[in-house]
Amino acid sequence: MEGKGLPQAYERLEKAYVPTVLRNWAVFGPTQILNFALVPHHMRVVVVGTVSLFWNTYLSMVNAESEKERLMEATRDDQPLQAVALGSEKLIE
Repeated sequence: MEGKGLPQAYERLEKAYVPTVLRNWAVFGPTQILNFALVPHHMRVVVVGTVSLFWNTYLSMVNAESEKERLMEATRDDQPLQAVALGSEKLIE
């Protein structure tokens, strides 16, 4: 929940869940088909682990971009910003 309340968590879940699941299926469905069809059984964990590394990197990047957009929207609307850790910097208004 990233330190946010239940309403914000629900809003984020409502907005991001379905697109994320569809992208997950688009990545891991074909990955597993190819994995079971072509990869020797002793290397299957390595294949899925490698794809998972890139998937988690993608999720992190999307999460960071959505947070940046939220901050830009808040500053555009002249709303006061709460202390938000962004990397090693803290933005406080």
